Amino acid sequence: MEDRKDVIPFGKAVRVGNYKVWRSRHRSAMSEVAVVNVSSLDGLFMVRIPSTMEMYGWICMAYGDYVSDDVSRKSQGEAVLTTVFGNILYTSCIVNGYYQRALEMLATVYAHPTLLDRKGKEHKTFMKDVKGLCEAFLEWRKGYDAQERLHEPTDDDLHREEIADEAMAMLEGSDSPE
Repeated sequence: MEDRKDVIPFGKAVRVGNYKVWRSRHRSAMSEVAVVNVSSLDGLFMVRIPSTMEMYGWICMAYGDYVSDDVSRKSQGEAVLTTVFGNILYTSCIVNGYYQRALEMLATVYAHPTLLDRKGKEHKTFMKDVKGLCEAFLEWRKGYDAQERLHEPTDDDLHREEIADEAMAMLEGSDSPE
């Protein structure tokens, strides 16, 4: 069987932006399923998406666009893949309850779009929840930003650091034989 350029390779990672992607098979006692593997460049973060999920086909289609000779398709494929891969990473790694709750709300709206219909009976309650989440997040963020400002280096700290860097450079220079 001939390797096709527009198909994510099996067993061989290819780079897409700041990610690597490849296909493999996942075997269990019950079945064998093709998966798309997505990882960070260093391989420390990784997710497997089985062919039993719609995202598998979508990533495969976007990859076909990404490797296309058509500049417009290539650009669109790259935008789709890097956005999806970034969202997978963010969803998995951002440890903030407000962010995670907002994602849950988005998923709920995706499953029940009538929540956005101003005439719907659940709209008002849902929007109240959205507003409450936004207000709570903004209040939390004010406190977070205030704490960050407390730990910012002062001009004095920066000046001392410059002096220390200069001293280290001088010491390193004196170790070399002349």
